[in-house]
Amino acid sequence: MRETPDAAVFQPPDGPSIELLRDLDAPDAYWCPMHPDVRSSAPGKCPICGMALVPIPPPRLGEYRMDVAATPARGGGISRLRITLREPDTDRRVASFATIHERLLHVFIIDRSLQFFRHVHPDPLGDGAFELREQIPPGEYVVIADFLPQGGVSQMVQRAIVTPGYTGPLFPAPPDLSGDTAAERTVNGMRVQLDARNLKAGREAVLRFTLSDAATGTPVTDLEPFLGAPGHMLIVNADLTEADHVHPEEPTARGTSITFQPLLPAGGFYRLWLQFQRKGVVNTVPFVISVAER
Repeated sequence: MRETPDAAVFQPPDGPSIELLRDLDAPDAYWCPMHPDVRSSAPGKCPICGMALVPIPPPRLGEYRMDVAATPARGGGISRLRITLREPDTDRRVASFATIHERLLHVFIIDRSLQFFRHVHPDPLGDGAFELREQIPPGEYVVIADFLPQGGVSQMVQRAIVTPGYTGPLFPAPPDLSGDTAAERTVNGMRVQLDARNLKAGREAVLRFTLSDAATGTPVTDLEPFLGAPGHMLIVNADLTEADHVHPEEPTARGTSITFQPLLPAGGFYRLWLQFQRKGVVNTVPFVISVAER
């Protein structure tokens, strides 16, 4: 994206560029909750993801809070999670949520070794509470909630939990990801290749995934929308102190590649999980990338 005070030009990997001109006579009143750089003085749709522009909320200080209550399962682990989201200034439960990519709440559950990964969508119970029925084995996990409160801005909040039956250390060392940086994976008969060059902390990265048939090399061009997008990606650093739920630059699931442009805040190794849908099946593909220091 190229931006000036009066215009912004978006250049999708496949397709014509899109230029947004600022109305100098009217202040910005609407924005895209997924792409806050897209703003307008009037209602409309985001040219990148197609979401309806929403009113820009007044600034709110403080962080939203998440309470997590777990129901133990027989033999260890848990069988149910109850998640409650609270306002930053009053500690009251969040009253209402906007739908983002077809869901009110996206939840990611990741263990400290970065081997266990779930992207799930708990059922709303009302009054800021959600319930998830999911078998999670004994372990130490971080629960990440991605949501948009009505009248607020997009939120990603985390909570660490330890499930019954876990006997390991409470503060394990981060996993060593340096030996797992292969740029190619195979899943469900598809070859997924990652092009990730010149990654540097503090800058927007370009991560391009190209899909082909593992046996014939034929490009895969029949991806289906997954939760309202060509794909989803969660990226975390080794100690799970940084996390980002990213969506592709491509507005549709056509073409042979999926491109993401996350901002990588610090140097080091990151694990990411690419998710996309084909023939009704959601595929999850992990990769590790190395990011240079500033």
